[in-house]
Amino acid sequence: MIKTQLFFRACLASALLLSSAIASAQFYKWVDEDGRVHYSDQKPAQANEVSEVKVHIGKGTPNKNRAGASSATQNEQAADTPSKEDQLNNKAEKLSQNKSTGDKGKLCASAQENLDKISLNPRLRINDGGEMRFLTPEEIEDRKATYTNYLKENC
Repeated sequence: MIKTQLFFRACLASALLLSSAIASAQFYKWVDEDGRVHYSDQKPAQANEVSEVKVHIGKGTPNKNRAGASSATQNEQAADTPSKEDQLNNKAEKLSQNKSTGDKGKLCASAQENLDKISLNPRLRINDGGEMRFLTPEEIEDRKATYTNYLKENC
């Protein structure tokens, strides 16, 4: 029991030391003569252009609510940019307008094509729950009526 507790404590201590070493490490990025991109924790001696890579550990976003930012600056930025909800509502409005105008012609053409296929083919196969089967004559008539009603109402 005591040995397992000591083992777990040693593992925990080594994990903490390792994570702090990784968090404070510097990483470098450079491109060699052949155009290959390299990443390393050691700065290369022969590379001309070396850039430091910033590594963010954890799930947080680095730019939101930084400690050095004043609340007045944050309020000004918030007033300038629309909220996420407003952006989503605007996008939804645009999509519904586009759908009602542009897609109507496509939907009408598709419905007419489906009606033509149903009218010309006496036997139609569909995928029903992973199995292929033929439509019954009643199902074919129901689908014809559905497409015909759609075309009358919308096209």
